[in-house]
Amino acid sequence: MRRSRASAPRTPSSRAGPRPSGTAPSRAGKADTPTWASFAEHGISPTEDTDGDRLPDDLEVRAKLNPKSADTDGDGLSDFAELGYRSSTPLKADTDGDGTKDGAEDPDKDGLTTARELKLRTTPTRADTDQDGLADARELKLRTEPAKADTDGDGVQDGEETRLNASPRAKNSAFDVTRRADGGATTAEATLKGLRAKQVGGFHVTGLPAGQREFPKSTPGHLGNGFQVSAPADGAARLAFRLDADRTEGTAPALYRYDEKARHLVKQSGQQRSGNTITVTATAEGSAKYVVLDSRAFDKADAKASGKRTLSDAPGDGGDPGDPSDPGDPPPTDMLIHQSSFREGRRKAPDPQHPPVPADPRVADDLTFNDYNFDELTDLGWEFWVARITPEFLMWAEFNDIMNFGKLGADADYAQSVDDLRNAFRYGRGGQSAGTVTIDDNFDPGRYLYSGSGTALSRAVGASPQEKTYTDKAGQIIKQSLIDNKGRTDQLQVQEDLTKNFLFQEFLRQDVKYPVYDFSLWDANQRALSIAIHQFHGHTIALKDYKVEGNSFSGKLVFHSYDHFGLDPDDEIKEYGFIDWFTLQHYDRFDGKYPPAIAQADIEIPISGTF
Repeated sequence: MRRSRASAPRTPSSRAGPRPSGTAPSRAGKADTPTWASFAEHGISPTEDTDGDRLPDDLEVRAKLNPKSADTDGDGLSDFAELGYRSSTPLKADTDGDGTKDGAEDPDKDGLTTARELKLRTTPTRADTDQDGLADARELKLRTEPAKADTDGDGVQDGEETRLNASPRAKNSAFDVTRRADGGATTAEATLKGLRAKQVGGFHVTGLPAGQREFPKSTPGHLGNGFQVSAPADGAARLAFRLDADRTEGTAPALYRYDEKARHLVKQSGQQRSGNTITVTATAEGSAKYVVLDSRAFDKADAKASGKRTLSDAPGDGGDPGDPSDPGDPPPTDMLIHQSSFREGRRKAPDPQHPPVPADPRVADDLTFNDYNFDELTDLGWEFWVARITPEFLMWAEFNDIMNFGKLGADADYAQSVDDLRNAFRYGRGGQSAGTVTIDDNFDPGRYLYSGSGTALSRAVGASPQEKTYTDKAGQIIKQSLIDNKGRTDQLQVQEDLTKNFLFQEFLRQDVKYPVYDFSLWDANQRALSIAIHQFHGHTIALKDYKVEGNSFSGKLVFHSYDHFGLDPDDEIKEYGFIDWFTLQHYDRFDGKYPPAIAQADIEIPISGTF
């Protein structure tokens, strides 16, 4: 669980209703032990809520809140909101001491106070809560929903519709879309009319690098970089290419399209030139590459080329991508096509300072626990001085407050994921509640469950809007690469040097971020997922069951994420419940009884296309 790192809805077909907080789901007909059952003997009650603020009285008393007031410090924010919001404290009306009450602050500078944002159920620390390209305040002016990326539900986000001069408040069945790209000395613009909502995201104009294989700088008549136009529909596209004025003097600019089948640059028919701008209407389907060249120089050199052989046919260029005998053809077996910089499988070395905790092959080297003595723990801050005198059962109870707050109202998959990971954190006996743990219990690595419920966690992750945004973007890039390379996969193979890894670099270039499951007070499922993982430590993508038949391909993309359910020193959070979580994991008093379970999620997405 990475809480200190910051970057970037699909609903499952069936859901069970929310169950009472603190009770794990049943498995194979056997009910799990209720989380709170072992605390009843200590007088802890999770059910009474005198002020109706959704926080149990017991929690409020232990957190020094007023169980008879929903807003203990009177700053305009409820205790429930502040305990979850974590940028202010429910015990101090002006947390940062700047003279403005917490409810009147505007941390994201979007013109809306924190109190108003929480009332609107938007995020006070994010100017654009739903990440649709429109700031929250602007959405209020437009009368769109700031917490819903697609107000009218037509499949295109509000910000995109606004840029397309379409109404984000009325469903549109078709869109006229214009995309632009800058290629240095050349700019390109493409317009497609009548696109369906699901086609809008698949329409791209991309500037190609100077070293593009089909028309590098050494191409005769080279005037500027080329472009790739990717279109999701069969129709007429209007293309316009504008060349810097100083490049047109003494030249005869013309537009050329790269013919993938003939592997040759072909002058585009029907083009018109006016000054330094070339326009043409072309059939738009699939992907095509274009470049503006000085036609006098290129045509002359091309005419001299024996057999019209193009530059890309030169020896050593990689062979014909359509040749089945080419070594770059798709392999018949599954393959890894993406690996994040945090590799899976690195192991934790033995720690000579803490011999009771042996090295374990199932624990990655970034998972640390049982590594602080009392002096080291209290050096972190005065809040940790309670570690020595707080009973273990009460630490576990306060840790459970955070877990139960996170899954309050969440659907079954999300709540089960939190329960499984929490229970695995404490001995993990088959995913059930671990019951009481005494200080005299012996450390036994064999009793730990190092993976939470993969099924429940995977379903919960896959259903989140952040994950779907990421997998959609990543899938589009991978699909387009397979189309451009006629089904070949060699360009996707993972290299040891990530600076040479196509997907790794493409994600950076297109600003594709791994999902961060942001805390949301009002979306219980999102709140539960954020409490459980927030952000995965590492990530891979595999291409599974891949096959090419004729000019079409199909397979599955397996998005595999991995992390640990714990708080490392760089994740230390000095707040109620989190202090106990950190202390239970790191304090050597517990002899390593609370190691972080390794959480894994696997999402399979089908992929197919034609070239």
